[in-house]
Amino acid sequence: MSRISQPMQYDPTAAIDTMVARDENGVVGVTPALLCTVYLRHDFEPERRRAIREVIQQYVALAKDGLRWLMPTKKGARRIDASTVATALDANLASIEDSGDSWELHLHGGEQPEAASDLGIDVFLRARWEQEPPPNQLSYVSFRFPLLWFADKKPGFPSFVLRACEQLEPLHGYGGIGLITAADRFLASHFTDMVVSLAERFPGLEIDYPVSHLIWVRAGIKGVNWLTILGEGEIARFGGLDTLKAALPSTATVHAYRGGLMIQASPMPQIGDRNRQVDVDDYRKVAVALKPIRISTHSGVGGGGFDRERFERWLARFDQQ
Repeated sequence: MSRISQPMQYDPTAAIDTMVARDENGVVGVTPALLCTVYLRHDFEPERRRAIREVIQQYVALAKDGLRWLMPTKKGARRIDASTVATALDANLASIEDSGDSWELHLHGGEQPEAASDLGIDVFLRARWEQEPPPNQLSYVSFRFPLLWFADKKPGFPSFVLRACEQLEPLHGYGGIGLITAADRFLASHFTDMVVSLAERFPGLEIDYPVSHLIWVRAGIKGVNWLTILGEGEIARFGGLDTLKAALPSTATVHAYRGGLMIQASPMPQIGDRNRQVDVDDYRKVAVALKPIRISTHSGVGGGGFDRERFERWLARFDQQ
């Protein structure tokens, strides 16, 4: 049977039921979301930390009505709501400019603190000494929204991502429909087989474990999704802006910002479906163009669900027709 090669616009009813799962106690272990993850280098300077703080505050201003948990605190997860999140957040943000130690924040809207949630933001910033040579370690910011969050909101998800990139000036990153696993690693481990199965069925689905990716994405971009973010370093490594634009397919839209650009592969996000022979041609074309700066080497992720060979095969999923 021939492959249906036309782009598949996202249908909010298609396959959603197969992407949400709960454990025997009813706690959500996996859920889909619109996600964006960006990787940062040398974010220890005060102005960089202030920019990260502003992005966190902007996210919270938009999502506060749905946020329920803030971590870490001295007493573990702290219950929050729209009326208390600002005060709770201020307490955590007070130390963000102290680059002598690593800094992290996790906010989400799950029913329980350990649950997976399609609304949330995760930030992990390395200490200054970890980011300077020779470690040269990276930090990351990752945020997500429910799939239909922007259906009746303007501007949309790409605009929110673009604004964040203007402020954060990331090394690189990506955004699109992805899977969110439980905040608790033990709970998440019960759903590893499901994550692998969904990843292999839906090639446009982002599989994201930022902490595991940090060491590997120093060498290049993790891959391509609906949105692909390239900082000045990656653009230069490709051969410059003109060379990059010439290599991209006509179906892609390039959004430039100070310090980089965001490539939008298609008007709407796609996930494809190998079971129905539905491809993600728009993503594939961008992935082929950006292959020279994509990584191909990575360790296993997901608590054993993806061993090294399997995850590297997933990274290269757009290379095979």
